Parts: sequence; C-alpha cells; structure tokens
Amino acid sequence: MKQDLQATTTNYAKGVCAEQLALEFFQKKGFICLQRRFKTSVGEIDLVMAEKELLVFVEVKYRKVFSKGLHALQPEQAKRLWACAEVFLGQNPGSWQHIRFDLIAVNSKKELFHLPSVILN
Repeated sequence: MKQDLQATTTNYAKGVCAEQLALEFFQKKGFICLQRRFKTSVGEIDLVMAEKELLVFVEVKYRKVFSKGLHALQPEQAKRLWACAEVFLGQNPGSWQHIRFDLIAVNSKKELFHLPSVILN
C-alpha cells in the first residue's frame, strides 16, 4: 500500500521521496540519471537526466497540493538553477544538442505533475 507522503515526518524525508518518484518517472521514459543533488557554491539541482541528445535539469517540489508546488519556482531560484547548470556543463562536457529545465511537483498522495521547459533562455 502506498504510504501518504504527508505521514512522513520530516521535510527532508518528503523531499527525498519526491525526488525518488521524479527519478523513476524519468527513467520510465528512457532517461538516465547523470547526477542526483548536484551541489555547487551557488545552489543545487535535484536531478540531472539525459536521453540521447537531450539534457534535463530537474527541480522537484513537494507540496500538499499541486498548485503550491507549481508556483514554487521563484525567479531567484531560476537564476541559481541556470548558474548550477553552467557549473555542471563546465565539469561535464557532452554532446547534448538540447538542454531543458523541468519542474516536477509531487503532492501528498505521491501523485506527480511534470512541467517541461519551465525556464527559458
């Protein structure tokens, strides 16, 4: 039986569970995980996923309801994600033709909502 995420005691544990659900979502679509919790001096990227020539930087948000998770990515955080992505690309040169920033919102029932391309150039 699926445990409700709200029953998990700490925000950290909820975040880890939400990230795992997001990881599994992308893996089912054929993506491979290049990095989990990529940390830099300017911030962190929850997941870095790749499929062929597409590289996706994923921000995962847990909220009790989707609407709050979908609005949780603020402009300042978007700038930090870009900066982190630049660090990742500098450390991991590859042949990616396309780069995308996606948002995954997970609610307390472990339902997942995927918003591709939430940050544009």
